[in-house]
Amino acid sequence: MSAGISSFIAIVFQLLVVRKVLILLAIVFVSGAVYGQGSGCFVPGAGGELKLETNIDFSRYDGFFVGEFHGVYGVPAVKLALVKYLCREQGVTDIFMEIGFSAAYLFNTYLETGDTAFITRPRLIYTAKLPDMACWEGLYAFNKGLKHKISIHGMDFERADFLKVLKLVMPTGVLYPAAIAQSLTFIDTVNVSSIGWQQSATQHAFDSVYIMLKADLDRNLEAYRAYFGDTFELVLRIMRNKCVMTNFHQRNGAMYQNLMQQVAADNIGKFVVFSGLAHADKANEG
Repeated sequence: MSAGISSFIAIVFQLLVVRKVLILLAIVFVSGAVYGQGSGCFVPGAGGELKLETNIDFSRYDGFFVGEFHGVYGVPAVKLALVKYLCREQGVTDIFMEIGFSAAYLFNTYLETGDTAFITRPRLIYTAKLPDMACWEGLYAFNKGLKHKISIHGMDFERADFLKVLKLVMPTGVLYPAAIAQSLTFIDTVNVSSIGWQQSATQHAFDSVYIMLKADLDRNLEAYRAYFGDTFELVLRIMRNKCVMTNFHQRNGAMYQNLMQQVAADNIGKFVVFSGLAHADKANEG
């Protein structure tokens, strides 16, 4: 890492252990050795990539909730090192993020194919900076060697990426049902030039489109089911996301419901959650 990063800088993770116990873990980002009881350090490994060295017994815990600082350059490398450690040492391959179901689909497709177009045309959230992309490229390379592959899970509201996914899963050569032809034409022709960290006004505009299309789906459910066929359940999950931008003050509760529903439905035993640090602060609204 850059020599400009002081060895005294600490990145603090809050880990909420599901069904067992609540702990706080301070992991210090240094270039020295691990020290102290119940501590861990991210240190440069081969090629300068960070690795986690720790004496903490992670095997006692099922769920790890990590509060991060969005946009800080050092964070993606730390996240990658933590994911690799939890995967290798504890078999954790399920990663929940502050993204929607549509973005999770695109990130998983990238991890399967290595095609960066899925996450950069346009750029998804958490891909805007070089360290972000280095993290995803590192995760792709790591995932290739795994027998049990990494799964990215969404839990947050849908950004404009939902339109990209709806277009990607549209079946080829299938005529539009008359009742939903106007909506399908819009999905197929709309130009989404930006996703990422959008301005509030831009996001609210996409929310209006999301709400409009959701209402159309609810009115014409069987027509959508017949048209999308095998991908209809994915479309339904995206378009009926419990977490919506327009109900922002209840966002944390909705994210928690999305998380726990997937844990139960997919029988997930161990997982890690990455979200903004404020979402792990009980003093905050929601």
